[in-house]
Amino acid sequence: MALNTLSYALLLLVICVVYFSTRRSGRLPPGPKGYPIVGNTFQLDPNRPWHTFVQWKKEYGDIVYFRLFNQDVILLNSAKAAGDLLDRRATNYSQRPRSIVAEYMTGGMLLVLINIGAKWRSMRRAAHEALNVRASTRYYPMQMREGIRLAMDLLESPEHCRDHVHRFTSSEIASLLYNNPPMESSQDPVISFLDSFIETVSKASSPGTYLANHIPILEFIPERLAKWKRQSKKIYEYHGERFQSYFRNIKEKLLRKQDVGPSFCATLVESHERHGLDDHSSAWLAAMLYMAGYETTASTLGWLVLAMVRFPETQCKAQEELDSVVGRTRIPTLDDMENLPYLRAVVKEALRWRSPAPMGVFHASLEDDVYEGYFIPKNSYVIPNILAMNHDAATYGPDPDEFRPERFLNDDGTHKPSPPDTKDEGHFSFGFGRRQVP
Repeated sequence: MALNTLSYALLLLVICVVYFSTRRSGRLPPGPKGYPIVGNTFQLDPNRPWHTFVQWKKEYGDIVYFRLFNQDVILLNSAKAAGDLLDRRATNYSQRPRSIVAEYMTGGMLLVLINIGAKWRSMRRAAHEALNVRASTRYYPMQMREGIRLAMDLLESPEHCRDHVHRFTSSEIASLLYNNPPMESSQDPVISFLDSFIETVSKASSPGTYLANHIPILEFIPERLAKWKRQSKKIYEYHGERFQSYFRNIKEKLLRKQDVGPSFCATLVESHERHGLDDHSSAWLAAMLYMAGYETTASTLGWLVLAMVRFPETQCKAQEELDSVVGRTRIPTLDDMENLPYLRAVVKEALRWRSPAPMGVFHASLEDDVYEGYFIPKNSYVIPNILAMNHDAATYGPDPDEFRPERFLNDDGTHKPSPPDTKDEGHFSFGFGRRQVP
């Protein structure tokens, strides 16, 4: 019996080796040689896989094939390849790969991983209606208040810059979503609670953390035998109750005709019939927007502050423009941005120089495809290498690793046309396809 079991196991291993070797000998894109079963999983930098991707671009070119365990992955290292596939063939690349453990932890409510369908459209539409450019003007007073507080904190204790950016980002987004009062410290209990949730779900989504993400059959193991399922259930129930309590608090006040001030959740309550979102979906949508907004905002702000310290000549030019346009008798507002081309270039350069999401967001191929003569298998993960695109010398000149806002400006100070496939942003940090950052 044991001998038969061993024989079957060895036969399965041989089949896997032959299967993957055969596929790689075809017209799959070039890529690093992997190992049986685990593929290239353990060849990635576990903390900064995008560093590995940059090296693979140098070795294998603009489109690379590798495997995470038994999962096919296509790495797109050029803007042209990403634009051709994720934008111009969006019908085949608008789905998201499953992150099974993160799905269980969020009850399938993690917006960035929900596949396009009725639920995704309703949540996306509700978010856009409440947060588009016109609607967001109601949040300007809160944003001004938090911005002034951040500036004062940085002036008073610059050595605690990281904590100040953390507090500002958390407080601003929580105020926008829930009309929370300003948070006084980065150690605020609400911040700690939300931080723990972000860290837990992010870890669950990372390649190699849970085998269930790479071996789908493990999803069907009974809960009593799957520790990850029991843990995920507890995480979902614990955090879900808190998220729903935040939402219920606003809804109950509105039903009592109390003034709750402008907030995303208040807008969801008022528009729930139009979008068809129940309280559960609304509460989780708000929480997912906190998660998405915190990571990108905190990262960009942190790098921007570092750039101003590291490149004082850029800081001086930005200050000179502010003094010229705004003066020193009032605080600048968002309405001034149109008249501050250099400052806008600084923001663009910060997002290009240090993208908040170096790997973008993973896509998935619905069907087999062929691109530039290479075969892309159905259900492949497709990763846009945002870091490589934002540091491409062919697009940004011979010094793409330098922080130089002038690269976006003409000699007369006006903005140059944006590079192709950047959607007029000047950089690739907001992603590709139908589901790029709005």
